[in-house]
Amino acid sequence: MDWLLGMNQSVNYIEDNLDGDISYSTAAKFVCCSAYEFQRIFSFMTKVTLSEYIRKRRLTLAAHDIQINKEKITDVAIKYGYDSPAAFSRAFKEQHGTTPISARNEGVLLKTYPLISFKFVIQGVDKMEYKIIHKDEVQVIGMSRKMITKNNEHWRDIPKFWDDFKLTGLKDKLNSFALDDVVFAITTYSEEPDCFWYMLAVAYNHVQNTDNYDVMTIPAGTYAVFEVPSENEDNIGNFTMRIFNEWLPSTGYKLTGEAEIECCTKDGTVIWMPIIQ
Repeated sequence: MDWLLGMNQSVNYIEDNLDGDISYSTAAKFVCCSAYEFQRIFSFMTKVTLSEYIRKRRLTLAAHDIQINKEKITDVAIKYGYDSPAAFSRAFKEQHGTTPISARNEGVLLKTYPLISFKFVIQGVDKMEYKIIHKDEVQVIGMSRKMITKNNEHWRDIPKFWDDFKLTGLKDKLNSFALDDVVFAITTYSEEPDCFWYMLAVAYNHVQNTDNYDVMTIPAGTYAVFEVPSENEDNIGNFTMRIFNEWLPSTGYKLTGEAEIECCTKDGTVIWMPIIQ
């Protein structure tokens, strides 16, 4: 319940600062995680990115300020962080389907995106088995792509990356660098908003990297380890959502912000989530 309280405190902080600067790091402090992990948790729980939620809330309040409070459009644009009235007008029309000027007219239909509230919901009828393991440092080699979370583009692009990985022969090429037959799918932090890095890789045997593949060192740490049930193998994203929506709130563990790892073998997939108590 403390975890849910923290999420609601984060949302209240965001709401109180919609007309000013919002620090993701400050919002994340309420749930004792990194800014990156807070964005990940938020998007998994709400199915909307944090930046998109903030944008929609700001444009909801902007419509009220224009229509009800009769504030100047230029002032409203500046108030909610837009560099110019033109940029504000484009964003406003994208959300509301009408221009800020037209929003003053009586009977104009506008869209409201309400304040999000996190509540305790009884779920998790299906058990989630896990174990806590310390994992030594490992170096991997492979290829990385930036994944965009805006409009949930990553749900389309990750399967495409896997298809390219197999069909272009990259998987076979990496075998000469591999210590074993495990393929790692690794999610890591990006400083850019609305995106993260996704890497397909193998454990590196330190053969000379003549093809200039990406090399990453995953630090030693403590992990919660989940075996993905066979019925979820075709939609691992849904199982990962359960980790964020059910397992994290109910156990008291917190994510560290280090790489999240899927270990894929012919026998199935295992998810490694970096945690602290």
